[in-house]
Amino acid sequence: MTLHHSTAARLAAVLLLLAFGLLASTSVVAGGCPTLLPAHAVAVSHPTLCQSHLMGDNTLYSCQDYRSPQGRFRVLFKGGQVPRAVVHIDAQGSEHLVWTRKTAGELPACSLVPPDALPAEAIHRGTGVCYDDDERAVPCSMFEHAMPRQEDFFRYLVYYFPDRPTEPVIEKFHAGRNENAIVAEFAYQIGLSLLDTHCCSEQAIGYLEYAYRLFPRADLYSSAYKEARFLLSSRAHPTDFALYLD
Repeated sequence: MTLHHSTAARLAAVLLLLAFGLLASTSVVAGGCPTLLPAHAVAVSHPTLCQSHLMGDNTLYSCQDYRSPQGRFRVLFKGGQVPRAVVHIDAQGSEHLVWTRKTAGELPACSLVPPDALPAEAIHRGTGVCYDDDERAVPCSMFEHAMPRQEDFFRYLVYYFPDRPTEPVIEKFHAGRNENAIVAEFAYQIGLSLLDTHCCSEQAIGYLEYAYRLFPRADLYSSAYKEARFLLSSRAHPTDFALYLD
């Protein structure tokens, strides 16, 4: 298979994978589908193309399989992070519908783990079905990578070709200015400056938490926020803190 390399085709793929208003960041754990799958479910390989008779049509989906102590599960994507359905596959290979977007009240998001070739901090933004130059379907995902203190952020289109099960094809492209980096750094610096004051330590926690929420996987902001909370707690309960030190 060969890929579309035109700007228009890439834009179409991005719009598909970011479908359903999921441009904003989510806090879903990488590789997790916490509200739809058993607690110890583990992803099996990369997404593959599939169809499900339970959905009542012949639509192609990008499907991620999981194994768990409760058996095998399949999550069906068609753009975005919110799946179209989740099915349980029994020992005989029969499918049983667990959850469907059509009848759901809430729309929980799922997140896939980035391939090894991508930065570990890359965030999953969507999974769906893309097409090559011959109009053949291929499962695909998009990941986004934005780091603190860096001006730009990048997106990665990942194509899971069946003849390359362990080496997905990856396209990297510049996605824009990393505005959150500026905001997070300001919040971080203000939080640090207020932390040792008598008047404003509570506000300091708020600023540090804001920076942490913008970049939850950045050790710099994560450590500062957690240490500040611990410090504030020790000031509020000095006796408990002394006992802790003993």
